[in-house]
Amino acid sequence: MTGPVRIEIPTPPGPHPPATNCYAFLAGDAVDLVDPGWDDPASLAALEAGLAGLGTSVDRVRTIVATHWHVDHLPLSARVRERSAARVLLGRGDELDAAVPVDGLLADGDEVVLGDRPVRVVGAPGHTPGSLCLDLGDDGLVTGDTLLAEINPGIGLSFHVEGNPIRDYLATLERLARDFAHRTGLPGHGPDLHDLPSRCAELAAHHRARSAEVVAVLARHPDATVDEIAPQLTWTGGWESLRDVSLRSALRQTAWHRELAAS
Repeated sequence: MTGPVRIEIPTPPGPHPPATNCYAFLAGDAVDLVDPGWDDPASLAALEAGLAGLGTSVDRVRTIVATHWHVDHLPLSARVRERSAARVLLGRGDELDAAVPVDGLLADGDEVVLGDRPVRVVGAPGHTPGSLCLDLGDDGLVTGDTLLAEINPGIGLSFHVEGNPIRDYLATLERLARDFAHRTGLPGHGPDLHDLPSRCAELAAHHRARSAEVVAVLARHPDATVDEIAPQLTWTGGWESLRDVSLRSALRQTAWHRELAAS
């Protein structure tokens, strides 16, 4: 049994990581993929080159698992599916936002075969409702964007969201730190994570600090609206730097922190 091979798939220029980590699992000359990446000619070329270097090709892809529906993880699967008839699998809860065909939905505790191994699905809601991790045992834990070494993942980044994603994400972090403490994290972007509990603790502290800021604002101004609270919070890069998707995300996160503060 061999571990997954990482193929870096470039993303178009923009306010997002420059590459997505695609993981390839070989079974003879057949291959299964996790997070093929953006639907872009350069991304497809990088995937083709990476698979050729492993002695296989896009035409030999059997199964694709996306850790979540985002444009830098799932959409290239449509082109791969056209050429290989691969099954495309996504976490349950993300299907309403998927812009490409999906053949099946995965939930916590499900099992999927990648390469020559059965792999357990770990539900990890927070970043998106259907975000998932994949437990490879001694070969690590594929974390998608739930855990990243150098970026604080956005929360609730979906069009269809129910409940409170920050509450969900804190529960996810607690579970990953407890149940997968000795795994190496294989993230959706950037370098591996070699201390999952510490990174989970850092991310949990980040969100609890923001909740505390919301509580402090409400203590001074009990009737403050989300639009009034958000500019008073600490945001990476500063409130003034937030635009478009980042601004909308910040306002939604403020609303969810306000809800937690009131609970």
